[in-house]
Amino acid sequence: MRIVILLALLTGMWNCTGKAKQADQNEAPAIEEQEMVVVDTTENDQDEEVEEDTIPALSFEGAEWVFHSYQQGGAITRPVKDSKLTVTFSSGKVSGYSGCNSYNGAFSATEAGGIEISDLASTKRLCEGLMGQEANYLELLGKATAWKMDRVELRLTSGNTTLIYHNIPKNK
Repeated sequence: MRIVILLALLTGMWNCTGKAKQADQNEAPAIEEQEMVVVDTTENDQDEEVEEDTIPALSFEGAEWVFHSYQQGGAITRPVKDSKLTVTFSSGKVSGYSGCNSYNGAFSATEAGGIEISDLASTKRLCEGLMGQEANYLELLGKATAWKMDRVELRLTSGNTTLIYHNIPKNK
């Protein structure tokens, strides 16, 4: 009886390892057959110098940008302590939080760095100590005429005023 049980166990183990080996053999060619294809879409053979910190145009869309400061003339102004101002651009719409109220509007931008923000509207909540900052921020945002971006910073400019935002990645 012991021999029959031992033979059954060995046969079962052999079948399991045999199936595993067979499965490995069946899958291996599929993996080996897959190759990465690199397509060169440049129109000429000349090497073009690309600035490493530059991200393709309009890639600021879809990310939440947190307001860091603005420069006006030579002065740098930061937001009121513990107030968070944000902006998000997506499909021709701009939205965000201006320290007290949520806002939204429309925007259009060009690959050449032009931007127009229009029809800004916000909720009407009253926040003591933040209303002046909020009004100034929304006014400057609505006047932006140019944008420039690198990996973590977005700059919206109008004349001698530049709004500076940082992109803080969200945890997955």
